[in-house]
Amino acid sequence: KVRVKFTRVSTRKMDMDNIGASFKFIGDALEKCGAIVNDSPDYITELILGWEKANSQKEQHVRIEIEDCG
Repeated sequence: KVRVKFTRVSTRKMDMDNIGASFKFIGDALEKCGAIVNDSPDYITELILGWEKANSQKEQHVRIEIEDCG
């Protein structure tokens, strides 16, 4: 079981529902590469979504933090 925190760092602020949708493919990729066992609520006990302001497009990125809760 894990706690996952996704933080989108971008120049444009997004609505939280759009931020959540933007992490769908990242969650699937984390499962596929073995970083997490499964992306279901049985394994991800807490999902935290966030946004931070980037000063330029060059600084845009996604920060992923995975904490073992098992």
